[in-house]
Amino acid sequence: MKKYHPGLYRKYPEMVYRDKTYLKRYNRMRWYKSILSDPDGYRGMSAEKVLADLFSER
Repeated sequence: MKKYHPGLYRKYPEMVYRDKTYLKRYNRMRWYKSILSDPDGYRGMSAEKVLADLFSER
């Protein structure tokens, strides 16, 4: 958060330190390869690698 969205991090630094108990009611995306194509290969990448690719940090 600090690296990719520094303005948001400065405004809400406490968000970074929360534990997982606040995730009780949330939605998540499921990647069904039969429905959603993956030309960039993101499905098999870690979140860090996807962000690096999206922000051109190769």
